[in-house]
Amino acid sequence: MAEPHDARGGEHRRQGNRRDHGRAQEAASALPSGALDVVTADSKHNKVEFENQQVRVIPYHYEPGEKSPMHGHPDNVQVMLTDSEANVTTPSCKTDLSSGKAGQARWRQAGQHVVENTGDKALEGILVEMKGRPGAETTAR
Repeated sequence: MAEPHDARGGEHRRQGNRRDHGRAQEAASALPSGALDVVTADSKHNKVEFENQQVRVIPYHYEPGEKSPMHGHPDNVQVMLTDSEANVTTPSCKTDLSSGKAGQARWRQAGQHVVENTGDKALEGILVEMKGRPGAETTAR
C-alpha cells in the first residue's frame, strides 16, 4: 500500500515503534528550555502518527495507574478520545487534577509535566503539536 501524501505532495510517515531522533530534535526546537521530547522520553505511551513541517500528530494511551516521565511539548491542541482523570505535575512539583470528556479539544501552550492516569479506565487522546513560534496568539472558536 502506498504512503498517503499531504496537499503539497509531501510524504506522510508513520513512526510506529521506530524512534527517529532527527524528527524528535526538530520538534524539540519549540520545546521549553531543558524539556525532553515526549516521544523520546515516553515512547511506550506516545507514538508519532503523522508529521510535516507545520505539525506533529501524536496519539497517546495510558492505562489506569500508569505515569509518564517528565517531558515537554511545544504549543499543541489536545483532543480527548476517552473521558479522563489525571494528575499533572510540573517541574516545580505543583500537581493539578486534569479531567476531560471524550471529544473535547483544547489549546495548550508549551510546557513540561508528568502525567499520571488516576482514573479507572484507559486515558487516550491525540496531540497535535505545532512547529511554529512558541506562544503565538491563538483564537478559540
